[in-house]
This record gives sequence, structure tokens and C-alpha cells, in this order.
Amino acid sequence: MAKVNDTGVYQLEDGSWEYRIVINTKDLKATAKARQDDSGNPFKTKKQAVEARAKKLIELKTPKPPKPIVVKDAKLSEIYEEYMLNGTAQKAKSTIRKQQSMWENHIEKNFGNRYISTITAQELKDYLAKMYAYGDGIESYQGGYSYKYVEGFLKFFYLLYGRAYGHDLIDTDRYTKMVIDKGNRLTMPDRTHEDEEDERNIKSYTMEEIAKIESVFRRGNCYTAFLLGFKLGLRISEVFGLRFSNIDWGNSTVKINRQMGFEDGAICLGPVKTFAAVRTIDLTLPMIEHLFEVDNKQKETREANPDAYRNTEVVLDKDKNGVLLERIVGGDFICRKENGELLTPNSIKYWTRAIKKETGIDFNFHSLRRTHATQMVNLNTPVHELMLRLGHKKFSTTLRFYADENKFTRDKLIENIETIDAAFEKARVYLVEEPKKDAENLAKIQKDLSYLFEETNDEIK
Repeated sequence: MAKVNDTGVYQLEDGSWEYRIVINTKDLKATAKARQDDSGNPFKTKKQAVEARAKKLIELKTPKPPKPIVVKDAKLSEIYEEYMLNGTAQKAKSTIRKQQSMWENHIEKNFGNRYISTITAQELKDYLAKMYAYGDGIESYQGGYSYKYVEGFLKFFYLLYGRAYGHDLIDTDRYTKMVIDKGNRLTMPDRTHEDEEDERNIKSYTMEEIAKIESVFRRGNCYTAFLLGFKLGLRISEVFGLRFSNIDWGNSTVKINRQMGFEDGAICLGPVKTFAAVRTIDLTLPMIEHLFEVDNKQKETREANPDAYRNTEVVLDKDKNGVLLERIVGGDFICRKENGELLTPNSIKYWTRAIKKETGIDFNFHSLRRTHATQMVNLNTPVHELMLRLGHKKFSTTLRFYADENKFTRDKLIENIETIDAAFEKARVYLVEEPKKDAENLAKIQKDLSYLFEETNDEIK
């Protein structure tokens, strides 16, 4: 008969039995003891205590299935309030203020009262795309927000969904789809062509480079586009969206309020990037004369042979929400080929290659705008005036041009340093060298005249 393992079994004074269990291993730590079976009856025999102990050991060593997570639901506003109450202790004050501003001025009005289970990733993607392209109309603001600003909303949504997941307000699958899964998660809209250019290292051309670039453009159909970029500092989308009806010939100004782009292969006009980008720019006399000549030439060519003039394109003019306002057929666009065919931002691609091949210059149309801004800075243009001319929303954007270094500013810096050196030398001579010479001259005079003092002293004696 097999021997019964009676480790951990003890007989009590009343004759009944008790078992004790102590487990202290790397994977499991547990203790247990009992004097009664599951029905509440005392162990009358040692065998009963041994069997009960063995059963309990199996129970302790058998992994328990995880408790099912009960996923609740909550409004996005409740998640935000919980975060502000418990999750901001290690956040910078500036970060908290920014998040409060995003919530109070934008998110709360659009999603605050929504249950988080009803908000989809696609819905938030569409919201970010609208913010980037057109803004959301909050506080009468019109025009899209900067890519970096909208990116702050993406990060804040990630944070709020992380808080919800941590409090079991969304399940793992939903959190994965919203935040982790690269194919489905909430992401930023694609950058516009303008913003992609802004992110690159856009250079400012020298006048020698501009002269070479101008010589290439002059012989082609994009010469006017070049002048509008260089002399007015317009964005490429603004240049090709410009129409003769935007020009006030009497006051020598042009109004910038539309930009050209593409949607699903169609040429479209839409609002300029921000409300601040809607602006009226002064034109110089040479620029007015050039545009007047272009306008007359288009009219003469069209009237001379209307059937051959190819101004038959359709341009879709849309509002900030993408609603079609007008189908423009053969509009009065400034940038056209001699045969009337409409030029678009894509027309610059050929000339970019031609400039590189003929001059060795890496041409970027946005660099014309930067060159224009840099020249205005070098001529001490007030920052507010330049901000209005360029259509910047913020002073900080314009101030970057004032902080940039170029050959003109370096030469000016050296000139100023030399001026300071000359002024210092002049002051040093006046305050140090001259008095020193005067003191030496005075000592010499006193020495030369000392005999007079000696004779006087002898007379006194």
C-alpha cells in the first residue's frame, strides 16, 4: 500500500485534523489552512485532511482565467475632465493651456457631448482634414490652420483615447484601430504642396541667380508667373489662380483671394490658405505695364482667331466647404499660353528642369517668394507691412525672414562692426591718448620752466 504524504497535516487537541500550505516560489506565492471540509465539517481523520490539502494545492497551482473586462462607455467630455483632474500633474503649463484652448474653442463644440463608442477614426480624420483645409468656423475664423497646429489635435485625440483605454472605457480592438493599427488609425491629412515646400530648405536667390533664372523664363509661356512670384512674393497656387478681374488698374493693386489646385483630376479654385492670406498688393508701374500688355495680347489673339484660341477648359470654383460655386469656362486667367491654353502649377515642372540643365541652379518656385521677402527685409521694410504683403497669419512667420542670414545682411553686419570699431578708436584717442599726450607735454613744460621757480625761491630767501 502506497504511503500517504502527510506533510503539512497536523492533529489538534480535540482529535480533529488541520492542513496548512505555504508556497513561496518564483512563480507563485500563496498560503492556506483549513480545519473543515467544503461542507463545514471538521476533518475527523488524517486521510481527510491530506486529501483536502492535495485538492487545495491543485486549486492554488492551477492558473485562474482572467476576469472578463467590463467595458463601460463615456462621453468625450467626461474623459477630458478626468484627464484634467488626474493626468496633468507632470505636464508643462503651456501644454495644459494649449490643450484647454483646443478643447474649449474647437473639440468640445464638435465632439464633447458624443459617447466615445460612437466616434469613428474616419470621422476624426475628416475633421482634421477640414481644420487643415478650411478651419472649422469657430469664432468666425475662416481659412485653414497650419499643419503643425492641426497635428496638435491629432496628438490630443491620441492622449484622450489612451485615457479612455486605461479606464476600460474602450476595448482593445477599438483602441488598436484608433491609435495603433497603421492601416486604420487616426492620421493627419496629406500636406499641401505649399506646406511641403515650406518644410524644405527653401533658399533665397542672389541677384545673379535671379538674372539667370529670368533669362530662361523670359523665352517661355511662364514668364508672367515668374514675375508674379518674384516681384509680388505670391505662392505658386495664388499665381495660377490669379485673374485679370482681380486687378484694380486705377489704383495699381491686385487682390489675392483664390488659389488653384486639383481635386480628382479636375482643376479647381478655392479660398487661399488662411483668412490673412486674403490681401491687396500694390503693383509697380513696370508690373502694371507688363500685365496690361499681357491682357491686350490675349484679347488680340482671341479676337484674331477665336476658333483656334484654346480657352475651353473648365475650372471648378468651390467654397471653403468644397461646395461648387461656379463652373468657369475659359475664365480671364492671367497665366495662359499664346494659344489660350490654361497654365497650371504643373506647368512649372518643365522650367524647373530647364533651369537646372542650363544654369545648374536647383529651382524651386517658392524660393521666388522667399527671395522677395528677403529683399524687402534688406530694404528695412516694416515687419507689419511685409506680413500683410505676404499674407502671413502670424508675426512669427514673417520674423523668420528678419532672422535669416544672407550675403547682404552679413556685409551689413561687417560694415556695422567696422563702424563700431572706428567709433571706439575715436573715443579712445579722445579720452585716453590725447589726455596722456597733454600730461606729457605739461610735464615737459614744467621741467623747462623749473629754473624760473628755482630763481624765484632764491630771491625769496
